Amino acid sequence: FGYTEGPVWVPDPDSGYWLFSDMGANKVYKWTSDGELSVFLERSGFTGRVFPGMRMLSNGRLLLVILGSNGLTLDREGRLVLSAHGDRALVRLEKNGTRTTLVDRYQGKRINGPNDVVMKSDGSFYFSDRGSAMANETPEREVPRALLRLHDGQIQVLDTEPSVNGLAFSPDEKHLYVAGGPRIRRFDVLPDGTLANPQIFLDMSKS
Repeated sequence: FGYTEGPVWVPDPDSGYWLFSDMGANKVYKWTSDGELSVFLERSGFTGRVFPGMRMLSNGRLLLVILGSNGLTLDREGRLVLSAHGDRALVRLEKNGTRTTLVDRYQGKRINGPNDVVMKSDGSFYFSDRGSAMANETPEREVPRALLRLHDGQIQVLDTEPSVNGLAFSPDEKHLYVAGGPRIRRFDVLPDGTLANPQIFLDMSKS
């Protein structure tokens, strides 16, 4: 693989299966419980031809342009929602295979490129908008990196820490854990879906 990210477990009546992104290959792979591996989705995060302002990243073996999908989650109907990194959009894969863009702009400006996404039980999506495939100083970066919430078609900025990355809810959804750099922060999730009281939950920069 080139640069794997964003695993999600998909339950089914038999045994279920894993889906995960390979950002370097621009694919989503399917891995069944009996060990069978196959390509689930081609051009998972970038459907264009030219990506302005792109930069190369190393996986330790190769230099890659990581434009494929990153984080994956399921909506309440079991449809796959992708952080379409290169297309700079949050995208839903419909049951017939077509794609629906859920969000690609905030206040009229292009978002950077979603990194991770999680769904809350109320149907809202929390996602980190980092645009890691873009150089930091580029005209294509129209908005700051941020943690965003998509609810009923509306976008809210919840946090503007530039290193915001991986996301996970606690089982009771009272807390949201946000990885960024060597630290994981924990937020209280308020009844209206916004966040409060950030605390350092784990600091991996300290031995």
